[in-house]
Amino acid sequence: MLNVSVKNNISTGISSLLAINEVKKTNALKEVIEEFSNDVRDKEPMVPIDTGQLIDSEKKQVNNSNSASYGFTAPYAALVHENIDAENWSRPGSGPRFISSKMEDRSLRDKYLKIMWKNLKFGN
Repeated sequence: MLNVSVKNNISTGISSLLAINEVKKTNALKEVIEEFSNDVRDKEPMVPIDTGQLIDSEKKQVNNSNSASYGFTAPYAALVHENIDAENWSRPGSGPRFISSKMEDRSLRDKYLKIMWKNLKFGN
């Protein structure tokens, strides 16, 4: 399984100071993982779709209020993700590193942090 673990270090480090409750942190992670999934599907490089087996094997899970997991369970997922030499992708805009590129994109990381802070702010 190709799996990327997303740790919520922001809320972990400040939770004792700000008394952020577990429900808010869990809901924030759920929203971030959904947005991350949308980006993997819709932002270039997108997850390739040929037979549909890879995209159908997507797994999103909020493990607890401090971590979430995202990945694909198809046995060949890692091979496709790391296939930087491939030139003929069946879906226009798809390509290698369709997960890790989202984690490396500063604007997307900023978007995910904004989602976290929106969900964790006081008064909600």
